[in-house]
Amino acid sequence: MDRLRRDKADKIARGSEIDSMMKSAADKLAAASRNAASSASLRSTLEGDIERTQKEFSEAEETLCMQISRCGFAEEQELAANYVRISALQSLRAEISEHDKSVSAARARLDECEQRLPEDRTPRSTEEFDQAEKVLSDELEERKQRLMKLGTELDRYASAARELSDIISASGESLHTYAVLEKLERAICGKGAERIAFETFIQMRMFKGVLQRANDRLKVMSGGRYEFELRTQNVRGNASEGLDINMIDNNSSRTRRRDVSTLSGGERFMASFALAIGLSDYTLQRGGNKQSDMLFVDEGFSSLDSSTFEMALNVIQGISAGRRMIGLVTHIDGIKQYFRESQIYVHKGKAGEGSAIEVKCGVHKNK
Repeated sequence: MDRLRRDKADKIARGSEIDSMMKSAADKLAAASRNAASSASLRSTLEGDIERTQKEFSEAEETLCMQISRCGFAEEQELAANYVRISALQSLRAEISEHDKSVSAARARLDECEQRLPEDRTPRSTEEFDQAEKVLSDELEERKQRLMKLGTELDRYASAARELSDIISASGESLHTYAVLEKLERAICGKGAERIAFETFIQMRMFKGVLQRANDRLKVMSGGRYEFELRTQNVRGNASEGLDINMIDNNSSRTRRRDVSTLSGGERFMASFALAIGLSDYTLQRGGNKQSDMLFVDEGFSSLDSSTFEMALNVIQGISAGRRMIGLVTHIDGIKQYFRESQIYVHKGKAGEGSAIEVKCGVHKNK
């Protein structure tokens, strides 16, 4: 019984195992069926891809054959025999570009040479070229000789320049002294921008004092109208300056400064008279113990109008009152009457007898 039980149990176990195996086989069969369907679909897809690929290959092969034929090759093997790599192709292109540039430059030189050729290009004999060559050779030889001479002169000049440079270096102090002396000479001789010599400069310093004294007299004689001014502006181009005078006309509304050449006869005498008295006053002031007690005026009063004449006489009277003698040389009766008590007459004598002098002295009194 136990054996039967064991056999039964074994059979039941084997039945269960068989059922499991059958179930597994059924699952595998189902999976195989699914795989088979998928494989069939994949096969169909692959067959379609192969067909398209074969079609594209055929088209590409046909296109390649056309391109091979267009490039001048009979077959693919000939194309393969003439195949060139990209790097080699770039090198060839660079060589072709350089060749094109060389050809362009050669053509440009050729065009230039053609333009320089004469219009008449008839072949000439070699004798003409030989003669031209001889002329050019002689000219070249002559220029070589001149070049040699110029080279020799250049060496001589360079040597002289070095010697001169040495002399200049050695005489630097002398040149400095010369420059100082030259500057001093230009200043003394009035060759500077002001064009005033040293002597004139000293005279100007004194002349300003003379003009100051003369202005004191001229203002009285002209009623304050005229004054002297020492000219400081160069109005005569390259001429030396320093002792020229301007007249200041205080009655003029436009041009106050006048040149002395524009003065009338009476104004000129009045200015000259004022300058003479001013010089006398300045000399008396600067003379120290030396006295200038006498002043002579020769004519000129006839050119003065009555008012100016009276002013001039007042100036003379003022000078006389300062214990200074003024001698007037005149033929004017009015002046003779004014100074009738102090006169010297000069009488002309007969031929060979000379002149006679008559002196009349006394105290001067106004009329």
